[in-house]
Amino acid sequence: MKKFTFLFITAALILSLCSCSGSSAIQTDGGNKGITSTDNTDNSDTSLTKGSKESINDTSDEISTVSIDECDINTNDIVYDGENSKPPLTVSLSGKQLVENTDYTLSYDDETSIGKHHLTVTMKGSYSGSETVDYYILPPAAEITDVSSKVSDITISWNEVPNVDGYIIRYSEDKSLPDSSTKTAETKETSFTLEDLPENSTYYVTVSTTKNAGNEKLVSEPSEVIEAATKKIEVIDGVTYIDGVLIANKTYSLPESYGDGLREETLDAFNTMAADALNDGISLWIVSGFRSYETQTYTYQSFVYDRGVEEADRASARPGHSEHQSGLAIDVNTTSSEFEGTPEAIWLEEHCVDYGFIIRYPSGKEEITGYKYEPWHLRYLGKEKAAEIAASGLTIEEYYGITSRYS
Repeated sequence: MKKFTFLFITAALILSLCSCSGSSAIQTDGGNKGITSTDNTDNSDTSLTKGSKESINDTSDEISTVSIDECDINTNDIVYDGENSKPPLTVSLSGKQLVENTDYTLSYDDETSIGKHHLTVTMKGSYSGSETVDYYILPPAAEITDVSSKVSDITISWNEVPNVDGYIIRYSEDKSLPDSSTKTAETKETSFTLEDLPENSTYYVTVSTTKNAGNEKLVSEPSEVIEAATKKIEVIDGVTYIDGVLIANKTYSLPESYGDGLREETLDAFNTMAADALNDGISLWIVSGFRSYETQTYTYQSFVYDRGVEEADRASARPGHSEHQSGLAIDVNTTSSEFEGTPEAIWLEEHCVDYGFIIRYPSGKEEITGYKYEPWHLRYLGKEKAAEIAASGLTIEEYYGITSRYS
């Protein structure tokens, strides 16, 4: 059976001398839970007087009773575990807790559905009177299952909870999630993206479920607080890194003096890949590796001369914006569009990630990467990062939440 959580009024109820009924008010703490209802109970403060046991003369034969309006009734939260659907309740007099079934009895309704329910407190023995108290069964809580982040976004995902109307996300840079700095968002989906967050920032997040019961909106206990951070972006000696990954595209450039050749790790990974490909009957070689700023200047201007600026910008990077200058990019076999669909291109698409490479400019992503499909252009990231990005199905720009546009 599903687990449900009960929320009950924790303030003391002052009850009338005669058997009357009222309803309690449940107020949220920090915005986590919100249930409100009217309160028709007589709020007069009746102190323990001559009608109480303490006023009885030891030699008197009279038996006095204490009215329920002189007692405090408190309910506490409970987690519905499939067996216990009744809220724990205490009745006390002047700080002394009374005994259930000796001083009072409790009568509950039999409902276990999410919503408003009732229990009746009936005094017995040396106590008199009865009162009906409202209580609530809250929707079950959600559990956060995944967190992913970009430079300025954090996406939170959680399990789908049956029979609820939606979810509330609460987040703050303060782990205690105080009302003063905590923001909230609502959705009917099982994931939500916190957008336009500061770079290099850490947030603490919880998720609660909601259920409309009549004119009241019931909110579950929050999920466990999780910590999530936006991607770390930093510029070192004019080079931009996001979580340690060098970025070179139309938005982020490299200094003119940067780079002195194809990096050793890039070349080693390619050589291993080419050897394995040859075992599969596939021949691979590098037609373009490292290109300096000066070489890229010549290359780009050649494209402009032959095709014009607009077409050149689709096929070649401007000086300082080429991944080739980083020593982490290679062009394999050819730079002709005829490479598309060849056995070599298909093999690279299927296997290059195993060696730490990704197809940097995939098909259908030109508006995002800034370049047309280049099945020959590989970017070295290392096996772990390449696997993460390839598994996401995203480009580097999408994965980190950055642009690739000339200013």
